[in-house]
Amino acid sequence: MRKNPTLIQDDAMWVGLTAVLVQGVVGLLVGRMTDLVYGYIKVSLLAFMITSLCCFYWFYLLTMGSITVTKWQIFCSVVIGLGFNFANAPLFIEFAVESAYPCPEVYVGGLLTGTMNFIGLIFLFIFLIPDLGYKWVTYVLLSSSSLSLIPLLIVREEYSRSNIDRSVGTDLPTIPGASEKGTLHQLSIQ
Repeated sequence: MRKNPTLIQDDAMWVGLTAVLVQGVVGLLVGRMTDLVYGYIKVSLLAFMITSLCCFYWFYLLTMGSITVTKWQIFCSVVIGLGFNFANAPLFIEFAVESAYPCPEVYVGGLLTGTMNFIGLIFLFIFLIPDLGYKWVTYVLLSSSSLSLIPLLIVREEYSRSNIDRSVGTDLPTIPGASEKGTLHQLSIQ
């Protein structure tokens, strides 16, 4: 991107800022959407990952010179790709929590968050290696996006935890005289 005289640092700043803002908005929208449409986390993950992978491949073609580089193509490929890639993080955690049930959510979420932060730390430390360049970033984007599809296709989708959460308060027996305190589940929590 630096060799193209039409792209300046100010343009790169706006691409980065827009990508961060879009990541936040898309993350919230995707989270809300999956709450409304129950039982389709794996399908949602696959759709968002494939969309992100297509955008990263588009960016790869731009960096290799296969496609004529324009500002709007760089802007769209980076912003859309990162937006959908970032939206996958909470879905992956939700999917892992569902798959690892009855392991507590805090352990699964903590392990995944710590692992993602550690991988991000390694990624950022690679930039400190002198004379390495930046072309490898495009390869990492493509490989990490495509390789993460394979385990997702193999894993079976189960909603044991969510099914239990959704059944609370329905068809549960009540204790006589407990009507002023609530349901059996509420009594067991107290």
